[in-house]
Amino acid sequence: MDDQVIMKDEEIAVILPARGFVKGHLIIVPLKEYVILEDVPDNTLMKMFQAANKLSAALFETLGCTGTNMLVQNGAPAGQFNKLFSINIIPRYENDGLKLEWETKQADEETLNKTVSLFQEHDKTLREKEYVAEQKKKTEEKPDEEEVEENYLSKSIERIP
Repeated sequence: MDDQVIMKDEEIAVILPARGFVKGHLIIVPLKEYVILEDVPDNTLMKMFQAANKLSAALFETLGCTGTNMLVQNGAPAGQFNKLFSINIIPRYENDGLKLEWETKQADEETLNKTVSLFQEHDKTLREKEYVAEQKKKTEEKPDEEEVEENYLSKSIERIP
């Protein structure tokens, strides 16, 4: 049995893999090829996660699962086994034997503080770029003062008999 496309529109498809982790495992993929999450346009990503939400609810109702895992493996070090971004919806059942656990490692306080600082600095930089882009857009939309003055003078001269 091959993978089956169970739903598809102009942007995304939902696949029932032939070799799913458990009964009802679904994979949501964009129709255009994107390697990692950061490559996927926001509107497509939003549509994929909205579909994941609805499909998760459908799995509860149709297959009677008692939980779901949403799995995004973003890049090879994260376990991404194919070269395309996807969202896996994995239905969970009591005693299904599926282990999606990993050993946690606590970062030291200094590393955590550095990480917080890096994210705050990154956020600040993004906000500054957005502000500059907004100001540039406003400037482009608003006519230059000299241009307004020139238009006023032109119109005044046109009115002279």
